[in-house]
Amino acid sequence: MNNGIKKNSDDIEFINKRIDEVVSVIKTKYEEKGSPKWVYDNEEKISNILKSKHLKRGDSFYYMTDILKLFGFNYKGFQKCYKYVGNNFSVWSPYLSYDEEDNNIRWNNTISKDLRIISERDRDGNVKTQKGFEENKNMKRLVFLNYRDPLGIRGRKFLGVYQVKDYNDITHTERWELVSEEFDLW
Repeated sequence: MNNGIKKNSDDIEFINKRIDEVVSVIKTKYEEKGSPKWVYDNEEKISNILKSKHLKRGDSFYYMTDILKLFGFNYKGFQKCYKYVGNNFSVWSPYLSYDEEDNNIRWNNTISKDLRIISERDRDGNVKTQKGFEENKNMKRLVFLNYRDPLGIRGRKFLGVYQVKDYNDITHTERWELVSEEFDLW
């Protein structure tokens, strides 16, 4: 007897036998299906998208530099969430705001539950203006939402192509509406 727990060799034998059985099942499944695709080759993914010349909702990337490679840019680092890429298109990789009262965040970006409308609000009121809205009317944004997966790994996921819908001069908010969940690269 050890700390009130009785060691029973029959129980230990049973547990060891069950572990061996479970390991055997895992090995069999591994041999049948191959290794799990927990981590993908980022360069291979970029190469495949460049070959197909097509982005679809859910395509994931680690860094903004990976996304910009799709448009011919070859940055070693890129610290911004926005880049004009030509033909009235820009790449935008926003963070979403979860707390309306968080005054440390300059931008308050929210998205509707159906992912169709993104509201972009400039808390200072210095950047988003009616004039800027007018200039953005013909612009479309390829939106790659910043996210963190259950393991804590950050990435960017393609949501689709959004076009500016309207502007609220009181709250300094532009609303962007989904126009396509796919995009053909040029």
